[in-house]
Amino acid sequence: MKKNSLPYTFAGAVILLVLLKNGLTHQFTLIQLSNDLFLCALPFLIIGGFLWVFSSGFFDHFQRSIYLARTRNRKKKPEFSSLSSASYGMYSFWLIIAGILLVLSIVLMFLSFL
Repeated sequence: MKKNSLPYTFAGAVILLVLLKNGLTHQFTLIQLSNDLFLCALPFLIIGGFLWVFSSGFFDHFQRSIYLARTRNRKKKPEFSSLSSASYGMYSFWLIIAGILLVLSIVLMFLSFL
């Protein structure tokens, strides 16, 4: 089974960029690393969460009713594609990156208390 390593590579690149940024600005503390990693994880978590909700089919009924209302008077209706089919499986890429960054941020936060 071939494993997709793109999210892990991307998360590693983000971690290296955060380390480089903190090294260049002379703010290389565990608390600052934890804060920066948390702030970098938030956009990935938000995008992944939205894609997860869309792919679950939560908005499909609402979207279908809007589609039927807009195309009520047309003789030839365009093809309907739901949000769940358009965004199916895309959320895992974003949530894997967010998970790695959040876990590392929490670990660094706990290490800073020691």
